[in-house]
Amino acid sequence: MNVSISHRTQCRICGSDQLHQFLGFLNIPFTDGLVRPSNAGQEFSAPLSIHWCGHCLTVQTLQDVDVTDYYQEYRYTVSHSPTARQFMHELAERAIEMFDLKPGDRVLEIGSGDGYQLECFQSRGVDVLGFEPGAELVANSRARGVPVVEALFADETIQMIPDEFLPAQVVLLTYTFDHLPEPAGFLETIRTVLDPDRGILIIEVHDLPKSMRGGRSACSNTNTPSIQTCLP
Repeated sequence: MNVSISHRTQCRICGSDQLHQFLGFLNIPFTDGLVRPSNAGQEFSAPLSIHWCGHCLTVQTLQDVDVTDYYQEYRYTVSHSPTARQFMHELAERAIEMFDLKPGDRVLEIGSGDGYQLECFQSRGVDVLGFEPGAELVANSRARGVPVVEALFADETIQMIPDEFLPAQVVLLTYTFDHLPEPAGFLETIRTVLDPDRGILIIEVHDLPKSMRGGRSACSNTNTPSIQTCLP
C-alpha cells in the first residue's frame, strides 16, 4: 500500500520548533485497517514518533499521512455501545439546554460517522447536517434520515453545505479535532460557517493520561492552553 507521508519540524498549534520526542514506535499500521487476503503482505505500516511542544505543551506526532483512501473505507462507529449511546443523548440534551437551542436551529457535526449523534439532536427538533468521508457510514447515516455531506470538511468542500443550513448555531467535533493536521487553519474554516452571534463550537478530545494508559494515539493531544493558542 503506497501512502504519502510528510514530516513536520514545527508545532501543529503554535509553530514553535521546541519539539521534544519522548516516545517512538516502529511499523504502526492504520487503525482498523483490516487487510483482505488478496492484499496480504501489502498492509501499510510506518514509524511513529511522539513529541511535546516546549512552548504550548501540545503532545503530537510529526508525521502527516495522506488518509484520503483510508477514510473512503472507514467504518469505525461507537453507536453499538450502550454507554456511547447514553453519552450522545446526554450531550445533545445538555447542549440544547445550555445554549438554548430551539427547533430550526442548526447543528453541523464534522466526522459524523453513522449519524447517531446527530439523530439525538434531530429527535429533539434541531436541524442537523453531517460531514463524513466514509461511504458506508454515509449510507448508514442517510438510512437513519440524517443528512450528510460525503466529504472531508475543508475550505474546498464547505460550498457543499446547503445555503439554508447556514450559518450553523453549533459545530460539533467529537474525537475529531485531535486528528487534524492543521488545527488552527481548520478553526478558521469553521468560523466561516458558524453563526457570528450565537455560534458555539463543541470539541471533545482525548485525555492524554488516559490515552497513554489505553494505548491510543492521534495527531495531537491538546489541553486548555494549547487550544487557546490555536483559537483564531
